[in-house]
Amino acid sequence: REIETDMIFSSRFSQVFIVNRHQHIIFSKAFDWEQKKFQEVEPGQLQIIEGQLLPWIQKTPQEIKKGFFIGSEHRPFLMASWPLMTKAMEQPAGYFIVFREVDSALKKRFQDMLQLELGFSVGSKEEWSQSLSERGILLTGRNRIQGMVGFPDIFGKSNLIVRVDIRRA
Repeated sequence: REIETDMIFSSRFSQVFIVNRHQHIIFSKAFDWEQKKFQEVEPGQLQIIEGQLLPWIQKTPQEIKKGFFIGSEHRPFLMASWPLMTKAMEQPAGYFIVFREVDSALKKRFQDMLQLELGFSVGSKEEWSQSLSERGILLTGRNRIQGMVGFPDIFGKSNLIVRVDIRRA
């Protein structure tokens, strides 16, 4: 399968990894889009790939995977992975993995597309649901309504909370 390089650059993924068939990271670089230069990847991110992402990817090793996970320092990341296949192999020779932090630029992009004010939080459903009604709605004053929903990450845990702030009519 071909890796969609246009998608990688247009999505501004900031970390790139190549993992071989023996589950060793053989290439890892971060890219700073503001300074337009490569830098080293944080050690915490490498541990997450080796300890959490690779076992998840290898459950169905020949599939392209996309989703999000909570990275080091409890920051949310979008990720995608592609198996690296050769014509003679039935199992992948390795994986190409990219990450992008859900940062202020991505948040603004979502807000502009949806025409809504959004917020992202990391935590468990129990931590934020106590202040909400059963439907996940909170009245925040006479003119505003705030809704929250937890999204499951690649491991099935609802630990990314998206808040939507809407002006009341």
